[in-house]
Amino acid sequence: MRGASILLFALLTACSFDPVRPIVVDGGAPRDGGFRDAGFRDGGFDAAIDGGFDDSGVRDGGRDAAIVDAGRDAGEARDAGTIDGGEIDGGEVDAGPRDGGLRDGGTRDGGPRDGGVPRDGGVPRDGGVTAQSIVWLTPNPTIVAGECSAPLMVQRRDALDRPANDPVPLTLFLSRSGPAFTFHNPGCAAPQLTAVTIPAGMSTATFAVQGTEAGVGGIIVSTPGFADLTAALFVDPGPPASLVYLTSVQSVPWGTCSSPVVVERRDAYQNRTSVSYATTATLTAAPLLGLETFDDPTCTNAVSTVTVPPNEAEGEFYFRPAAFQTIVLEATAAGLGTISQTHTVIDCPDACDAMCSECCRRTCPAGTACSLDCDASTCPCELDCDGASSCATTCTGARCAVECAPGQDCTASCAGGGDCIVDCRLASTCNVGCGAGSSCRVYCPNGGCNLSCGGPILSCGSDVFVCGGPCP
Repeated sequence: MRGASILLFALLTACSFDPVRPIVVDGGAPRDGGFRDAGFRDGGFDAAIDGGFDDSGVRDGGRDAAIVDAGRDAGEARDAGTIDGGEIDGGEVDAGPRDGGLRDGGTRDGGPRDGGVPRDGGVPRDGGVTAQSIVWLTPNPTIVAGECSAPLMVQRRDALDRPANDPVPLTLFLSRSGPAFTFHNPGCAAPQLTAVTIPAGMSTATFAVQGTEAGVGGIIVSTPGFADLTAALFVDPGPPASLVYLTSVQSVPWGTCSSPVVVERRDAYQNRTSVSYATTATLTAAPLLGLETFDDPTCTNAVSTVTVPPNEAEGEFYFRPAAFQTIVLEATAAGLGTISQTHTVIDCPDACDAMCSECCRRTCPAGTACSLDCDASTCPCELDCDGASSCATTCTGARCAVECAPGQDCTASCAGGGDCIVDCRLASTCNVGCGAGSSCRVYCPNGGCNLSCGGPILSCGSDVFVCGGPCP
């Protein structure tokens, strides 16, 4: 035990520090070649460190007083130059600043992202054209026949549906479908157009339309590269300017009711037109007593006018012939003029059917005394005295027509509510008696007729007299 203590003491003495003379490991040389000196740390510091400081008095974190350069050669600063002695790859990245402009001279979608101005102050790859569609700014216009429309506008738009003020013009071709109309510059003063142009730097083209045919048409705007643009054009008829007959001329037996006669209002361009007010036309015939007019198909309600109701284009009436000749039927409306139509009166058949749908005609043999008796039990009677030596008719409660031949003595008696027409224009003498409650119309040239009447006699012109009723 005593021998072991002596040995431990000797070892501690040999390893003790000298407080006076510092010890430099390998002469104190700094690292060379990036390696520590040949000594090794003992307890974290080499033999040159005393109390954590190097021999120059500067603490170096346990390293010697030489410059630590993280494994680089002795004395060289950490870099002292660029990473590899020059530029990154021996030259400029792209012969200029890294950006300075767009990646490929244009944006991916064929135009700038911000509505037209690319980042580098230039134009995109396609010359600046950004329009993707054309649209209406004034779709489906309505005009009155003959008038010019308000300006119609078409605009080009980009992919974000914004106005595209492209640096190039765009021609728009104009065509139509349906009723006829024409294209013009606004105001319709210029000649007709077939195309308009959106100017360079602008987004909109303007034009107008004008049509005279009422109805619904189609406006078609087309240009290469874009879908066609269509719109409806509504052409309304103008105010009434005239009346027309819609129905054809008729051939009607004497004493029977005609088919409907239809009149229509039309504007200045012959479009049928319905307005908020009624139009009334006065009906007349030539010769004056040639027919009677009614508002019903049974010829019961006598009228002297025909009316086109408000908000409608047509009005209708019926007539019944009262003379044996061609009849000119006229309708006159204030501001719309007069229209006329010629109808033919057919002689009554020699025999009447059981329903009395037609009149009965009696023809007297030449040179004989002709007479005809009609009463309420018979159908309307026609007596044709042409060629007879005399002509006499008795009409009681019936409708009778007497046509006297040239040079004849013509006599007619109408009573019991009868309705008689006597044509004495060619007779040598004319004697007509019209009892109370009956209606008589007499053609009597130059007043050379003897007319007795159970009521007042009206002179309706130079050769027409009426008893028991108004003038036609």
